[in-house]
Amino acid sequence: MSIFLDSDSRVIIQGITGAEGMKHAQRMIAAGTTVVGGTNPRKAGHTVTVSGQKLPVFATVADAMAATGANVSVIFVPPAFAKAAIVDAVDARIDLAVVITEGIPVRDTAEALAHARNVGHTRIIGPNCPGVITPGESLAGIIPATITGSGPVGLISKSGTLTYQMMYELADVGVSTAVGIGGDPLIGTDYIDALEAFEADPQTEAIVLIGEIGGDAEERAAAYIAEHVSKPVVAYVAGFTAPEGQRMGHAGAIVTGSVGTAQAKKEAFEAVGVAVGKTPSEAADMMLEIITPTRHRTDVERVIPNLVVSNLHESSHAHSAVLGMDIILDHGFMRALGEVDGPQLNLVAEATPAPRPDATVFVTDVNAAYRRAEDASAHGIEIVYPLTDEKFGVRRFFYRDADGNVVSVAAHLS
Repeated sequence: MSIFLDSDSRVIIQGITGAEGMKHAQRMIAAGTTVVGGTNPRKAGHTVTVSGQKLPVFATVADAMAATGANVSVIFVPPAFAKAAIVDAVDARIDLAVVITEGIPVRDTAEALAHARNVGHTRIIGPNCPGVITPGESLAGIIPATITGSGPVGLISKSGTLTYQMMYELADVGVSTAVGIGGDPLIGTDYIDALEAFEADPQTEAIVLIGEIGGDAEERAAAYIAEHVSKPVVAYVAGFTAPEGQRMGHAGAIVTGSVGTAQAKKEAFEAVGVAVGKTPSEAADMMLEIITPTRHRTDVERVIPNLVVSNLHESSHAHSAVLGMDIILDHGFMRALGEVDGPQLNLVAEATPAPRPDATVFVTDVNAAYRRAEDASAHGIEIVYPLTDEKFGVRRFFYRDADGNVVSVAAHLS
């Protein structure tokens, strides 16, 4: 499950013949998106070749929908023509229109959004947004698709770059859908719309909300969370050092008096039980505190017998009674559980006592290391744990020898 966008979405690009439209069409296709065509009234009837696919160009969104069954449009047109493009999508009653364009005059945005409300069918995300991604299924916009995989955390953000950073920070657990709602003063989908959708989505177990100075959208989101959201929410608010009266990046990011300050937004969130990180990394760690113990503890204890885990986070320590070792777990180790060739936890082990250099038998390759370990097991030697030891660039299998010493067999990683 996801919100707004999934593997069944059929996407057209308004402005597909332009440089940005072409470039991001290619990236969307690479991300698995079903791109079925685009629009440019002056080039209707032509085709464009993107990633080896010939995509038809139509005069209007209605024409494109009739010919291709499209239900999502991504708008890459210059600001002067964005209002007409939005109205075209709305009049065609497409389900979702993602407006990437930055710098649209506020009056044009206001009139386009008012028209969308009057027609009452199309959901608009943006303008001035990075779009929407449901990892592994579909991308509508400019979000890099390789940052993270699918997972249980829903992400809502005004900022494009902070969307990307938070996706990276949450790569260990993954994202159900990331929605960049846009940083302009007027936008089509706000925090509350996305919170409502994530609350109803069974895949989403928790939500990260990234806000910034200016306006009262975060305060209204906090009030909505208190009344309507049962899932855990963690927030980060950008702009604690922003000077009063100066626009910071986005058109809507401006503080006036005590209105719209980062501190006011932080206090509003904390008042309703939403934890607020001082940095994106801290907010991500707060989310990992919430999401990882409930999802992964059973797997960890199965993979490392008799493991005692104090805290499943970066630089946290665990102890394996079987191995007789303290283990330091790095931030990426959860993601490696269950991968090819069995558990490959990305960790550094500190043995007590540490294996002597001469206690490690180096072999030619990883398969040989597996065979050596299996042979030891066949002779009654306890195979303790396979791991990828990035510090030394080896694939290592720890076991105990007949005298009870910790021994390892390892192969250098190519």
